[in-house]
Formats: sequence, structure tokens, C-alpha cells
Amino acid sequence: MVRGFLFYRMRLLLLYILLTAVSLGNAQRKPGWKKFIPSGYVIMDTAISDMNGDRFPEAILILKRTDTTLIKSPLRPIIVLKGTGKNRYKFLARNDSVMHLPRSSNEHETYSGKQVVKTGFSLIFSGGASWKWSHTVSFVFNKAGQLVFDYEEGSSWNGDKLSKLSPLQFEKPKKSPLLFTEYRNSFL
Repeated sequence: MVRGFLFYRMRLLLLYILLTAVSLGNAQRKPGWKKFIPSGYVIMDTAISDMNGDRFPEAILILKRTDTTLIKSPLRPIIVLKGTGKNRYKFLARNDSVMHLPRSSNEHETYSGKQVVKTGFSLIFSGGASWKWSHTVSFVFNKAGQLVFDYEEGSSWNGDKLSKLSPLQFEKPKKSPLLFTEYRNSFL
């Protein structure tokens, strides 16, 4: 009788764990994102925040190509979705030329992360062996509701010994405002 009772409690515990795992998995899904992700890609990173001040969170999807047969397709597109309601989004913009890419199979991933601010987001890259470098590029929503280039900054230093940071030089945009879709990473 005790053995039957313990077996019954064990089954209830396992059922509880299974249902909790399923409900947590469903809570972490973002409905509506799948239709914006091209086939052959997966989400590498995301950022969710109300960046344009309309009280609905925008979603930044940083994608990674999984299908190596898509030779002419971009490796790391960024898709920006405009929030339209609870877990509902519509396509706002895409840029295939923001992300730094490893130049060979020996190079490490250079994407270090993102930072979300009240009006936009920044993407942070870093790399190097004996000479290290970092690069940050930022985009903001302007008063007209457009996602535009804000600034970029970076530095390099000798990783083998203590040295001062040397600022990286970037070309100034030829037009202002430069839309997110028009930005081209000078490191590509």
C-alpha cells in the first residue's frame, strides 16, 4: 500500500513537471515571429522593447543562416518588427549589411551582443587576436517614426601588453538621416 501511494505521488510529480515545462515553453514563444523568418535561418539573438514610444514593443531579430546551400544569401540579416498589440507584429525593416561576419572558418564570431535604449538599439562587435578591436553601431527612432542610423564608435588596442586605446575612424554618412535599411557596415 505504501509502495502504491509513493508510485502515485511520483506520477503526479512527473506530470506536474511536464505540464510546467510545456507552459513555460509556450510562454517564451513569440507568436507571429515565424512568418518573418526566411527559410534556412534561425534566430541568433533578439531584443524586445518599446523603442518608438507607441507603448507596443518592437522586436529586433538577429538571424543566422543555417542552410549552407544558400550561397548568395546574407549570413546575418537583421529584421525589425513593429509591435501592433499583444504579441502581434508587422514587418518594419530589414538590413543585411550591419553584422560583422567571420571572414573564414578559422575566425570566431564577432557579434558580442546588443544594448536596448529608450529610443533604439546598439549592436556590439569585438574580435582580434594579438590586436583587439571593438565596434558599436547604434540606431534610433526619429520623431517621424523612422529607424535611422545614430552613431558608430570603436577602438583597437594591443592585447599582448598594456596599451592605450586607439579610436577607429568611420566615414560620416553622406545623407542625413540615414535610414536603417540604407546603412552599410564599413568593415564588411
